[in-house]
Amino acid sequence: MALSLSAGCFLTKIVGSTRLPEFALTETLYANDLRLPRHSHERSCFIFVLQGTFNETFESNSRVCRPQTLIFRPPNERHSDHFHGKGGRCFNIEMDPHWLKRIGTRTVGLNGSSDFHGGILSRLALRIYQDSAPVPARIVDEAGKVLFTERQILDGQELFLTYGLMQFGTVYGHG
Repeated sequence: MALSLSAGCFLTKIVGSTRLPEFALTETLYANDLRLPRHSHERSCFIFVLQGTFNETFESNSRVCRPQTLIFRPPNERHSDHFHGKGGRCFNIEMDPHWLKRIGTRTVGLNGSSDFHGGILSRLALRIYQDSAPVPARIVDEAGKVLFTERQILDGQELFLTYGLMQFGTVYGHG
């Protein structure tokens, strides 16, 4: 029986993550020659390979994933992975099921597992990775007193987006 992972859970080290109302952006790091057992994730996910090469087996298929490969995995797809040589690094974009249902998977051609090597979708994933702002674990004052935690920042961002406060300015000073 395959292990089933809930949203935001991965069988490896999480380098960083950002949660948005309908997406979770997570960077993951994989060790040298790591073999992940057969498992699945409860949410649909795009996986953009930043570094390393790995083989993935899913259903009765397999694929080789290299840097710049973009994978789409539907929810609960069972798969296993073998990272070669120096391991790997991936950028994961998990999607809220309500968002995916709202846009309609047939509209964007995401009916099943897919992989893309280069092209516009891979460039878009790279752009999202490059443009996603880092979220510090904590912000402290000169005396070392914690002013804000990562959780408080993310909760504030969610509140900001939920109530459409973009017209009142942003953290970056653009209104």
